[in-house]
Amino acid sequence: MSARNKTFVGLAVVAATAAAVWGAEQAAVRRSRRQEDPDALNEFMPAFDETHTFPSHDGGVIHAISRGEGPPVVLSHGVTLSVRTWAKQMEFLPGAGFRAIAFDHRGHGSSVAGSSGHTIENLAWDVRTVLESMDLRDAVLVGHSMGGIAVLAFMVTFPEIAAERVSGIVMLSSMARTPLSGHEGLARFVGAISDRGPDVTGLLNRRDLGYLMSRVGFGSEALPSHIELTREMVLECPTETRRAAGRAL
Repeated sequence: MSARNKTFVGLAVVAATAAAVWGAEQAAVRRSRRQEDPDALNEFMPAFDETHTFPSHDGGVIHAISRGEGPPVVLSHGVTLSVRTWAKQMEFLPGAGFRAIAFDHRGHGSSVAGSSGHTIENLAWDVRTVLESMDLRDAVLVGHSMGGIAVLAFMVTFPEIAAERVSGIVMLSSMARTPLSGHEGLARFVGAISDRGPDVTGLLNRRDLGYLMSRVGFGSEALPSHIELTREMVLECPTETRRAAGRAL
């Protein structure tokens, strides 16, 4: 086979592969979106009675919302997400007799990172800021993913304050140790990759591909509206926050 023919064959294989991938992507999206979805019209904008802003210990701003009366439940969201994560809980908990409080982590949602940036210690400080600024007692802290790490970091870093203000914690898809704990060299390497890695915003902006990327983090029964919410929140999170939070974890 001549070099020219080999080139044509190679291009044909690439084109066929790309077409197959594109077709599979479209088929997967269509199958998923055919699910019955009771939240299809839900915009996931959490209801609230009050909005709050507090100065962080390093000059940033922590944004929180609250709703209801009763024992406080503080909701701490995951990396690249926001208080929109808790739209359902902000409906249910007040009706069940609790005061629901959700806050945006630094650099996420409406919160602004302070001068010392993104570290696990700063996440602990931000949990402390919410508890003390709102003078919460007997609070249950609920942490999802990075939010759970923030909750545990607070409990370990400020045990006296935790004993005074917290009655319990709930961990959702979180961990007691980050995967790189105790591996400083590897952590520095991963941090360097985070700094230089590609920005996925363009991929997430492609609605179907972004939908599939977001779905990876869910089980097979996830509702399309919940997957789309995740895609939207990740897109709303600044690129620098995504990278800095990745380095911290």
